[in-house]
Amino acid sequence: MNPLASLLLLLILGMALGCDPVAEPPSSVPDSALAIPVVDASAHDPSGIREIAPGVLSLFASSHPEFGGRLRQFVLDTNEPEPAWTLVEHWPTLTPRADMAWHVAWMEAYGYDADTQIEHTELAAVAPTLVDAGTVYFHLYNPPGRAWATANGEEPAMFAALYRATAMGTYPTQIWSMDPVPVYYSDDTTWARGGPRAVDAQVWDDADGQRYLTFGSWDPAQRNVIAIADLDEATGRIVGFDADQPGYYPEGGHPSIHPIATFGEGAYSFYRDGYYYLFLNLGGCCSGLDSTYEIVVGRSRSVYGPYVDDRGHSFMGRYENRDGPNTEVFPGRSVLAGLRGQTRFIGPGHAGLFQPEPNPQAESPLCLSFHFYDGEDDGRPKSATRPLAFDGEGWPYVVADEACTLGV
Repeated sequence: MNPLASLLLLLILGMALGCDPVAEPPSSVPDSALAIPVVDASAHDPSGIREIAPGVLSLFASSHPEFGGRLRQFVLDTNEPEPAWTLVEHWPTLTPRADMAWHVAWMEAYGYDADTQIEHTELAAVAPTLVDAGTVYFHLYNPPGRAWATANGEEPAMFAALYRATAMGTYPTQIWSMDPVPVYYSDDTTWARGGPRAVDAQVWDDADGQRYLTFGSWDPAQRNVIAIADLDEATGRIVGFDADQPGYYPEGGHPSIHPIATFGEGAYSFYRDGYYYLFLNLGGCCSGLDSTYEIVVGRSRSVYGPYVDDRGHSFMGRYENRDGPNTEVFPGRSVLAGLRGQTRFIGPGHAGLFQPEPNPQAESPLCLSFHFYDGEDDGRPKSATRPLAFDGEGWPYVVADEACTLGV
């Protein structure tokens, strides 16, 4: 990036934050450090980066029907002389029909003929979250099913379900398999009862080791669309899950599912120094150069909320714009935003965090991963990283216009 573009991006980030961060400047980067390269092979909805073998990082990304509905796994082997992200495989290579039996039977219960109206391989695996070297969560997105639901007066996002896959063995000879019974699912009954959509899963651990699932997606009708659910580590599913209960989400709510926001998507939760933080995407994705995504953050002293921004606005509401009357705005402190024509990073979203190994010659801050639409490459979806630090009041901000680095 040329110096003028770098300066412009930093100005955009500074305006988005609306404050002067109080923190130490970035440490100098030793010559031996590796700047994490951009993943430039249609890497959409990245999972967050994890180390899956000594010196080997991995990142999963969403699929698309053109890839046969398969997740895309990338690896960065820092043991190589010139490390670069490599597409390992489209996974699963071919999803066995038996693995899809529950999902297909569920659709057919609504009168949907899966054999004639859609092949199961068109169910795209989307928005993965890589928990560790051998566990990934994702949801199945059903474009033809969405069209069918709309034509038949059903909730368009029905037939969405969260699944888990696990790997046997170690990289690079892992064999992945999908659990055919979902972690959570949503349909028109779920929706009518106020339940969140089964999309955009993120699995994370509290400071005390309790495991949670943050999930849910955008809803313009101001419903409780983002939730945190208690996970049963023995099963990997929501506590109290019942795959045979119609709609699954009961009247009056579910004791293990806790609504925390009425807007946004691509949620990401984490705990730090007494606060639970929640990243959300605002705006619109998936439109190339016309995408308007940005990443905002709120926080809470309790895992179940209430989550508020730096102005004290709750994530369970919307507010009048302070810059003018009759203009509704969403809560959230901006962390990363991009506008067409002003930056390479159009519509950044789907945040994830990882902690690089400490570099003995430079501080190793948290690393923010995100996808974006490349303003210098006709809006192609890619994934990138930026160091993340915290100001004097504990709010996260992007440190610099440079990628995260690894000590190698």
